[in-house]
Formats: sequence, C-alpha cells, structure tokens
Amino acid sequence: MSVRSFEAGARWARVIAATLAMTLAMVSAASAAEAALDETPPNQPGDVISVVDEDVLSEIAPESPDLSLSSVWSSGDPYEVDPFVAWREITTIPVGTHPWEVWRCDIPGVSKSLSTAAVIAGLEDDVTDWFEKMSRGRYTPTFVAKGGYGAPNLYGCIDSGYSPYGSEGTPDDRGFIGVTEYGGMQGLGTPGIVHYTYSPPSLRLREGTRRLVVGGLDLRQDGSLVPYPAVEVVVHEMGHALGWPHVPLQGSSDAYTNVGDVMSGLGSTTAAINLYAAGWIDRSEVSVWEGGRSSFRLGGHLTSRTQMLVIPTDDRGVFYTISAPAADYDEVASSGVAVHFVDQSGSGDGYCFGDLACTLVSRVVEAVPPPGHNLSSIPVLRAGETMTVGSWQVEVTSAHSDGFSVELTGTASGTLAPVEPETATGGPFADVGSDHLFVSAIRRLADAGITQGCNPPDNTRFCPEDFVTRGEMAAFLARALSLPASNGTNRFADDDHSVFQGAIERLAQAGATVGCNPPDNTHYCPDDQVTRGEMAAFLARALGLAAYSGSDRFDDDNGSVFQGAIERLAQAGVTVGCNPPDNTNFCPDDFVTRGQMAAFLVRADLTD
Repeated sequence: MSVRSFEAGARWARVIAATLAMTLAMVSAASAAEAALDETPPNQPGDVISVVDEDVLSEIAPESPDLSLSSVWSSGDPYEVDPFVAWREITTIPVGTHPWEVWRCDIPGVSKSLSTAAVIAGLEDDVTDWFEKMSRGRYTPTFVAKGGYGAPNLYGCIDSGYSPYGSEGTPDDRGFIGVTEYGGMQGLGTPGIVHYTYSPPSLRLREGTRRLVVGGLDLRQDGSLVPYPAVEVVVHEMGHALGWPHVPLQGSSDAYTNVGDVMSGLGSTTAAINLYAAGWIDRSEVSVWEGGRSSFRLGGHLTSRTQMLVIPTDDRGVFYTISAPAADYDEVASSGVAVHFVDQSGSGDGYCFGDLACTLVSRVVEAVPPPGHNLSSIPVLRAGETMTVGSWQVEVTSAHSDGFSVELTGTASGTLAPVEPETATGGPFADVGSDHLFVSAIRRLADAGITQGCNPPDNTRFCPEDFVTRGEMAAFLARALSLPASNGTNRFADDDHSVFQGAIERLAQAGATVGCNPPDNTHYCPDDQVTRGEMAAFLARALGLAAYSGSDRFDDDNGSVFQGAIERLAQAGVTVGCNPPDNTNFCPDDFVTRGQMAAFLVRADLTD
C-alpha cells in the first residue's frame, strides 16, 4: 500500500469525519457494556465500564481472581519502567505475528452476504504491509476468516456483550475484527479491558480483548463497491486497538482535521510517541533537550537517525516531541519536522486513573500546527522555517535525503529527573492507600477536618467505595461550610436517633436542605443514598450558586426536579457531566460514592 492509497485528499478527510461523526449518533443506551465513567471506577468486582470516545471504546474493570489473565502486571508508579510512557508494560505490542479473527457482524436490516474471506483478501496485503513497515518488522498482523454474530447496531458489534467470546476475549490473545455492510467508512476500536488493583496500584490488559469494527463497504472514487472495508479505516481502528489515541491538531475540537496522521486524517504514518509506546522506536533512538542551544539530526522510522526528541515540562508525563515523520510509511524520505504535545496527566477519562496517569487511547497527543498552517496540508515545518512554543524555539536548519537537522534554543520548563508523585506519601486512612484514585481529594478532606472517617470511634477507614448517605452528606457540608450550631429547632421527625442529627439540623437551618418528602418535608431520610441530582441540590444551595443562564447543558435532566441545581453546578464548573467526552448527560439518578464526593467538594473549593 503506497501513499496513493491514502491520498483521496481533503475530500476523503471530510468523508471520514462526517461518517464517523454520524456513527456517534447511533450509540445505544441499552448497550450491555456501555456506561459512563465520571469521577469513579466500577464499584462491584466484575463490572466493565465502557467509555465511547468518538470511534474509541475504553473498557475498565476491577481485578477479580481470573486465572485466564496471564499478561504482565504494570508497576504501581506509572513511569517506573519508562519516563515517557505511563504503564509502558501494557502499551508495548508483542513482537512477531499476531492473528486477528475477522467476523461478520449482522445488524438487523443489513445484508448478510458479506464474505469474511473476501474481506481478508483485501486486508492481507495492504494492512499487513503497513504495520510491518511502521513497526520495522516487529509486528505482523494476520487474518483468519470466521463466521457471523448478531448485534443491534455498530456499537453493539464491538460490545463484549454481543461478541461471540464475551468479555473473556478471543482465544490465544487474538485480535477481533467485526465487519458489516452497514454504512460506509466508519468504525470503532478498543485496546480492550484493563484490570486494575488499588493495592499495590497496578494495571494489565485482559488478553484477547483488543477489538474493532468497521463498515463493510469501501466506496471507491469511481463509485464502485468492493467487498472489504476501507484500508484507511482498518488501519485507524487497529491503531486504536493497539492503544493509539487520536492525533488532532492542537486547539481543534475536531479529532479528524490532522491530514498528516492516520489516527486523525489520511496521513500514512502516525506520531512518534505512538510508535514509541508500541515498542517500535527504541529508547536509544530518543533524545532529550532540557534547554540551551543544541542541534539534532532527525529522521523517519526507516532511518538510523533520532526518531523522537523530547522537551519536558514541569508536569510529569507531559512533554513535547519533535520528529521527522516519513513522507510515506514505506519511504526513507521525511515529510518535514513535526511538533507534538503529549499529556498523560491523570485528569482525563477512559484509561485514566485518578491522580496517577492516563494511558493507551486516553493519552492526549496533539499536533502543534506551524505558523500559518493550512488545514489541507500536513502540519510540519520545512527547511528554513521556525516555530516558537512557550520558552523555546525550533528552527529547521537543513534538509537531507533521510530527514532534517533542527536547532533548539531557549529553556525547557522541566527536566526528566525522577519526581515522586503526590500520592506516594501514603493514604490518610487504612483503606485509602497511596495508590487510590481519590487519595489526594480524600487527604484534602481529612486535612481540612471535613471528614473524620467511616468507622467511629476509631475512624481508621474512609470507605471510599460506599455510597454517600444523606446523613453523611449533611456532615460533609456542615464541616466544609463551618455552619453554626443548631438553634435547637427539631426540623425533621426521622433524624432523632441519627448520629448526624446535629449536622442535619445545621444544614436545614442554613437553608441547604428542605427535606425528602415534599410537599410536607417533615423527613430528612438520613439513611437514604444520595443521587447525583440530590447532590446538585445540596451543593447549589450550600454554595449559594447563581441562577444558571438558561442554557440546557444536559440532555437527561429535562423534567428532573433537580434540573435547575444541576445546571447551576455545571455553570460553576463543579461538574462536567457523566458521559465523557461528550458529557451531554448528568445521570441525575445515579448514586454518589464517598470517593466521588471528596472529588466534588475539592472542585467546589470547600477544602481550602
């Protein structure tokens, strides 16, 4: 497959963007594995959380005693193995031949005539060749024709609930490809199910759960149909299944505007950090610049030059890279000098884990466009061009047959000296270790005196996975807001024997709660669990948040008695939603855990 097979130009880029965007509208709320990851991981062992990120599906599950999980565990420190990639052990692709099973996904109303053998005939040459060249012979995907299985829609085709193998994964760690005649150039991909433990903090991928699905018809430029998926889409989705994120232009809200990268447009290569994370660029081929005036000779993946130049920042796991990507996946010549921004800080969705780090498709990788960049061109610098990024500048001083020479001047904002993460100092409670997702928020609550624990009188535990009760919510808020003591009025009839009665009465006296049995509101229901809608009402009243502007931020709170409070909370930045990255829903009826509540209170600036 040469660059010509990728060069349908900007028209193809618009088609891919449009069809993938159309795919997003098809997500089914009834999908067996699809749930939103907001502030917390799953609460019950064995649960699987799936986060749809455009054409990426992220799945995370808590660890359970499953002897079929034989992949290597990652370390507790995300950067213990590699300073550039969080949990490098689970991002590295095994060397050698990797079989992928190709199945026909039968969607109601769609023809079942698609032949998986015909699909494979269209994949064996082009797709296999692409990955062999990009990996420099380290990774060779092969394809095995299988039968059919049913699913309600395109998302169902990749959902483990409809897969022939379920969440256990494809045997022998094979990849799984679903193909369908539904639609055209569209698809989904996932690196699979990540299992995690809190103590010690560790991650690993469940074998055989890398999956992708693509539309089964390739519309050629001449209008004819061929019985195999678009090669561009297969490479893109297989990239997601190998853990590669989108590589959009920095500052763009569209993930598919970077025509220079196969993970976001119609480029025939991908960002150097993706290749490095996969194990296809060696550590010896990476240089680090930490300031001053230095020159480097850069080349593409088929050269012996420096493959990736790293400029660190003050934040661990956040840095810039400079590289000279090849003009085509099978060429030595370079297309120019590319600058990328990489962010693995633990504040995202999907494969992100609290304050620790993000990995796989949740790693942020963005191409920094050069000055005056045109969206229809590859975002690279060429000989004689310069670009300033913060406190440093890169100048392309000369071009070579196998790459470019660059000169860097200025200062880097950080170094790669080992930095211990904040969470390494130990947790504030016996059940909140240094590795816990919400350890920082819980520690701040404890330091501020907002929480005392969950097992009085010892209070050695916090119970972060327990759902918050209305009584506990009263205690949290009464302490956080330093509410005055109750004047003695017994507002509610059902809190007389509650350990939280004092806090409940203080909350009612401050107008932060009116009760739980409208319109009488003679009860508080201290033992009931708090929903996200109720939490919004508590916080909106307690914080005295301004009335919202009238814009309807979320789709699922219309008709909710808490809609006004929810919109006020979103307007204040205390919540962004429950279905990232779109965050069009708030999930007002879901319950809130104590760990989540700690995060909410920190965001609301109630711990200072």
